[in-house]
Amino acid sequence: MSLSRRERRALRAIERALDAEDPELARLMRTARATPSGEVPRIWWRLFWSTLALLVLGLLLRSATLLLAACLLIGALPLLVLVARSVAGWWRYGPRDDRTEKGA
Repeated sequence: MSLSRRERRALRAIERALDAEDPELARLMRTARATPSGEVPRIWWRLFWSTLALLVLGLLLRSATLLLAACLLIGALPLLVLVARSVAGWWRYGPRDDRTEKGA
């Protein structure tokens, strides 16, 4: 669903008002959007094509090392996507700081 220019402007005004009224809630909402829905598929496809390139290169060069690396990457792909997603979120938005100073 696409928003019109007027709706986007109104939404930005609401976000600015929220940020001014309650900065902690605004920070939490920005953190919740730390990983856009398109980020995981991008990471997944980059790793997939890298693995496929290693596999083809290993076959063409008849290199057991490259073939082994490609096979290990295939097995570790889900874990690598998870780690890459976490690192990308940390890199973009900084480490999560759940500690709150009460009474300060």
